Amino acid sequence: MKGSEKQALKIIKEIGSCSPERFASKIVMSAEYADELCAGLLDDGYLSKTGKGEYILTPEGEKVIRRTLIHGQVAILKGP
Repeated sequence: MKGSEKQALKIIKEIGSCSPERFASKIVMSAEYADELCAGLLDDGYLSKTGKGEYILTPEGEKVIRRTLIHGQVAILKGP
């Protein structure tokens, strides 16, 4: 898993369910790239999509966040 994917999971966990547009504004990237990134995480089982078209973490996505925090990448994921 790439760093941008882990960062995406962390941000979605922090803000809860979110649209690709809201996610893009939070991570500072185009809505198209954010949607592409989230679609990949959806395909891999780390995100699911609500009836409103918003992304939320799956239990597998939660595990990735926990593993990343445990393995010492806290500064990267927690931000400033």
